[in-house]
Amino acid sequence: MQTITSQMGRGILLAIGVVVPTVIFFAPLLGFHHIIACGILGPVVLNAETPPEPGDYVWREYAVRFFLGRFAVSVGLWFLTLWGVFRLFRTRPNAS
Repeated sequence: MQTITSQMGRGILLAIGVVVPTVIFFAPLLGFHHIIACGILGPVVLNAETPPEPGDYVWREYAVRFFLGRFAVSVGLWFLTLWGVFRLFRTRPNAS
């Protein structure tokens, strides 16, 4: 019974360790009034205050600006973070 509880606890911690970095790097976190930046580095910015500029996409009332460099850095840091989380929670064979 202790093993099942231990595995469930590790699974819950692993899920938290995967969800939290995903939210930090890609969820809409930053914003003021009608400008919303998705992720901590802001690879996608939704702007409803100014008219769209050339190269912007339009989604509903927002001008969507996509920054490829910031997105690449966000994905790279996200992969490194998840690699660290999985490395921390990997199962190790018993040395007995």
